Order: sequence, then structure tokens, then C-alpha cells
Amino acid sequence: MSGTNDMCTPLIAKLMYDAIPHTKWELFDGARHMCFVEQTDRYCDVLSQWLNRVD
Repeated sequence: MSGTNDMCTPLIAKLMYDAIPHTKWELFDGARHMCFVEQTDRYCDVLSQWLNRVD
């Protein structure tokens, strides 16, 4: 998870995402590095979905 205004830019986050198998990446529009503080409800929803997924 990262934000569009994160110092770890979406390009860098996407490069890391592409290099690590079996991952999920969520981009938070308007958020910085601490998207869990800036968009808590959405962060919790995304995290809950990921934790509850069945592979």
C-alpha cells in the first residue's frame, strides 16, 4: 500500500510489486506514506479483504 503523494513514488512501488510474486498493491489517491493514518477506513477495508482472502 502506498499513496500517490508518497516519497516512495507509485513508479517505485509498482517496480517492487512487479518483482515480488503473490503480492497485492493498493494505491491511495492523495495519501502520503502513512495512508493508514490519512485514510484509515479504506486502509482497514483493504487490509481486511487481503487477510480474509482464500487462495
